[in-house]
This record gives sequence, C-alpha cells and structure tokens, in this order.
Amino acid sequence: MDNRNHKSGSAGSFLLGGLLGGAAGFAAAMLMAPRSGEETQAELREQALALRKKADSAVAEGRRSIEQQLGRGRSTVADWLEQGSALLEERAKELSN
Repeated sequence: MDNRNHKSGSAGSFLLGGLLGGAAGFAAAMLMAPRSGEETQAELREQALALRKKADSAVAEGRRSIEQQLGRGRSTVADWLEQGSALLEERAKELSN
C-alpha cells in the first residue's frame, strides 16, 4: 500500500483526536467556570455548533480526498487493462503467424 495513504489516514486520526480532545477540555473548563447554568449551557451550545461545523468540514475534506484517490486508482486500473488487452492482441497475432 502507498505510504501517502497511510500518512493521510494518520493525519485524519490525529485531527479527529485533536478535535475530540479540545472539545472535552473545553467542556471541562466550562463546567468548572464560575458562570450561571444558563450562561454555561449557552456557551457549550455555541462551542458544540462550532465543533460540529469543523467536524463536518473535516469529513467533507476527507471524502473529497478519498474520491480523488479512487478516481486516480480507477484511471490506473483502466490504463492497465488497456495495456494488457493490447499486449494480448499482440501476442495472439504473433502466435497466429
């Protein structure tokens, strides 16, 4: 398997871990902060929405990357099939002569 695919998967895992860790740390800080319950809930709601937007963006970027890699893979396989077919035709002509 290509090393680039491994690195992009590791980067995605790292990004997800960072987002989740940041969210957990923020939630803990908000719960410990000297605010009213309503203020804390409003702040948590805002941060949850921001985190959701970031996660949705990361998922969309990951999806685009996967689609691009699949497209390149399909193109490569199509090229191999075409080359294999041409080679088979060439060998068949050589054998029939």
